[in-house]
Amino acid sequence: MGAKVSKVGTIRVRREFSIIFLALVLIILTACSQTASKIEIGLSRADVKAILGVPGMVQEFKMPDQPLFFGPQEDLYKLSDPGTLILEWVYERGEEVLYVWFSRDPGRPTMNFRVIEFTTAPKDAIY
Repeated sequence: MGAKVSKVGTIRVRREFSIIFLALVLIILTACSQTASKIEIGLSRADVKAILGVPGMVQEFKMPDQPLFFGPQEDLYKLSDPGTLILEWVYERGEEVLYVWFSRDPGRPTMNFRVIEFTTAPKDAIY
């Protein structure tokens, strides 16, 4: 004879599984947020890579003469002179995207790239 499983037992198992799954998701999201909170202005690329790992996407661009950006990049023009090379590293973290921007001090062109700004945005944001 096989064991009978009551509907109450099945519902209890599903509810417990849902609670465990939700707890794991919250732990993962918290860990990602805590990792991103370690990013600071002035960190080197090696520092950021040690904290966050290899970025999912890397772009570089020169700052335009006017603020042509919209979305997460729109305030970058206040931080660098036109023509300054900017590196953008992008990390997808669950439902968030973390952007990290690097530049050199224009008065010290031999200096390594350093974080000038970073921000997060919803993964599916449309700008």
